[in-house]
Amino acid sequence: MIGTSSNARVRQILILTCLCIIFLLSLIIMGLVGVHGKITFRSFTKGCVLYMSDDGQVISYNNGYCLFPIIAGAVIAVLSLIFILYLSMVIHRNDEFSPRSLSFLFFILSTLLALLAFAITAEIGIGLNKGCKLLGDQSDRCRATKSFKELWVAEICAGIAGGLWVIIMLLELFQIKSHPRGLMTSTADHVGQTTVVPHRADDQHHHRSVSLNNPYRTHPTNAAPSTAIAMDHGHKEEYTGP
Repeated sequence: MIGTSSNARVRQILILTCLCIIFLLSLIIMGLVGVHGKITFRSFTKGCVLYMSDDGQVISYNNGYCLFPIIAGAVIAVLSLIFILYLSMVIHRNDEFSPRSLSFLFFILSTLLALLAFAITAEIGIGLNKGCKLLGDQSDRCRATKSFKELWVAEICAGIAGGLWVIIMLLELFQIKSHPRGLMTSTADHVGQTTVVPHRADDQHHHRSVSLNNPYRTHPTNAAPSTAIAMDHGHKEEYTGP
């Protein structure tokens, strides 16, 4: 039991560390895409560089492609912060395991957030390459710009965040498999789990009534001497017997 508890505590610390890194990476993704996701055209209008296309001589863009990494990064940041606060309270209470229902929920959310982080990676990577290919011979110059480099860093951060979510998912799966059956509180608090059954007064009364109605009960040895009257030819004779 000691080995299981120590392994569970190590897994909790690893999960908490991964969550802190993911929170920082999500902030970096939002900042880089929000600042360097749009470029300024000759008409002094700003447009998202991701998935840019040309219709003849007119370059078309969709700012929604840049909003997706920002919104998805915000979702990951908020949920990771909630998980950090919850897991910090669990570790502070010296609980080796969370309730099984919350562990299953954490496992499912970790899987979904891993997919979301990989979706950000694909969104930035594919969209950035497509936007630079629009320039034709100037694609190398596009890759040398600051916007391309910053978005490439955001793509790498999203990929690392997705990998960390996969690690958290596996660690939580190990937590679920090693979770003792019926354990609801910390294993260190054995006294708090002890149940005291009160002795009811009606049980004492029932025991006393059964004892009094038992004809074969043993009389105490110090009982008072009994008095008997013997009749002998009309004469009364009183004696005291033991």
